[in-house]
Amino acid sequence: MVCLDASLLFLLVKRHPFSWSDKTFSYFSLARGVLFSAGMILYPLLLTLVHWLGKDSLMILIGISASAASFFVISQANTTLEIFLTSAFGILCGGIPPGYRSFLPRMVPKEQTARLLTVCSIIMAFCPMISTLIFNSIYNATIEWWPGFAFFVGGILQVIVVVGQGGIHILMRPQWLLEKRLKTQMQSSTVVPVGDDVENN
Repeated sequence: MVCLDASLLFLLVKRHPFSWSDKTFSYFSLARGVLFSAGMILYPLLLTLVHWLGKDSLMILIGISASAASFFVISQANTTLEIFLTSAFGILCGGIPPGYRSFLPRMVPKEQTARLLTVCSIIMAFCPMISTLIFNSIYNATIEWWPGFAFFVGGILQVIVVVGQGGIHILMRPQWLLEKRLKTQMQSSTVVPVGDDVENN
């Protein structure tokens, strides 16, 4: 759901007032895909320049927030420009996959990591099918009075996810602070003072 459902968006933009051609939709898909891929690469690299706690969690929070914003914009859009502008959110959404791959293994013991990733892969395989079934039904039921209502519902669901992830982020902060202090202590204990080293020699 976080990544826009291409089939649902295709149905929306084929209708008035957009009336997109297949060529226009291809350009939009290309722009969104390129920006999303760029975000997957650049976003984690940029966060290495700062010393914030829970960087992977922040990537998830910002990415899903950006995705929710794009859903809300699409739900209210009346022009082609407004739809194309949502592709810019793809850069921020690109932080979601690397964020989850880094964040989830830290939530379980190391010996459970493989099992967790397997469960996540199964969920990700079934989610598109369930999402298509639910949101296409909503789209068909609301097509006459609000064609973008399915995207509005999707945006609300993502806001709920953001709130949940934000709660987890707050709960995890004490642990991250403790890990940071322990790491700092370990690094300082491994540094041998220059004066002591000379005296020992």
